Amino acid sequence: MAIGVLVVDDSSFFRQQICKLINSFGDFKVIGTAINGADAIKKTASLNPGIITMDYEMPGMDGITAVREITSKNPVPILMLSSLSYDGAKVTLDALDAGAADYLLKDFESFAKSTAKTQSEFYKRLKALTQGGEKPSVKTQEPSSIVAKEALPGAAKTRSPLHKKPVSTTKTPPEKATKNVRRPKNIASLEQFDCMVIGCSTGGPAALTRLLTSVKSDFPLPIVIGLHMPEYFTETFAKRLNNISKLRVKEAATGDQLKRGTVLLAPGGKQLVFDNKKRGSVKVLATSNELEFAPCVDVLFASAARDLRKKTLSLVLTGMGSDGKDGAKLLKKQGATIWAQDEASSVVFGMPGSIVKEGLADSVLSLDVLDDIFKLGS
Repeated sequence: MAIGVLVVDDSSFFRQQICKLINSFGDFKVIGTAINGADAIKKTASLNPGIITMDYEMPGMDGITAVREITSKNPVPILMLSSLSYDGAKVTLDALDAGAADYLLKDFESFAKSTAKTQSEFYKRLKALTQGGEKPSVKTQEPSSIVAKEALPGAAKTRSPLHKKPVSTTKTPPEKATKNVRRPKNIASLEQFDCMVIGCSTGGPAALTRLLTSVKSDFPLPIVIGLHMPEYFTETFAKRLNNISKLRVKEAATGDQLKRGTVLLAPGGKQLVFDNKKRGSVKVLATSNELEFAPCVDVLFASAARDLRKKTLSLVLTGMGSDGKDGAKLLKKQGATIWAQDEASSVVFGMPGSIVKEGLADSVLSLDVLDDIFKLGS
């Protein structure tokens, strides 16, 4: 049975194009449209949609106000449609704070032509938000030179561990998290590590906001984050986190040092790696067309495996797809510790789920337990 979708947009053009796209997917069906936030609230109550697509700039009640009102009464997932601009980034982050589950970049040309990329991205997000996960596409080409350079010495002599393979169906039972759990049993102290490296995507902004709001100023590790976000968005998000966290948060730049009390967020549209020539620092690289994500968590993790090795504490939070899984394999070979967010607290279990299915997770933790760890620090 097709999942009902409520489309909210004040533009008749975009409503028409969005509806056309959704109805072409087969397993989704538009059951109603709304022209502003107030209309969306009424239609949500009467139609009970399985998912909502929401514009943010509309006459009367805007999309953010509507998201906050709808999510306070109904847990229906909401997909924001955002413009790729500084203002678009700010408003999108406001919407995620208000309770939206994810966002999709919207521009006139891509929706007018209904490009294959637009169709694919739209469908993947709808599917992930209504099923709690998705089947990641499997690429068969070899990894780019960027990834190869960040792999372990000698990796080029053999088939790279970052070559895409089908996801294993073998499941590792998650560790039960209770309110009494404050730290995984295999971790005596966070200070045994040199750095915490985090990878995430869908649902990541909200999870990171919670953790970095909770963290104390004496948190013992520098933190480096790879989050799937486009340009403009990462700079805006880093500034927002910096304003609410006791740690210093910034969009990473080449030469930035790994320092206790500092959080470096990989810039959108680029790749972030650890600098093997200047120990204790990072560098920003141009991305490659062969890489689906920029920033790519696999690239970041592979670099950590080469330079930080077993001194890495990696954490894979909520996200769509399996980015980070292949990099985690390299980390595992080096004796690094890998944590994954559990399914119950993830918006989408794709990324952490791929870590769990491959048996790479040393601990599978709820966001509540992770929050406790960040609060307690060492």
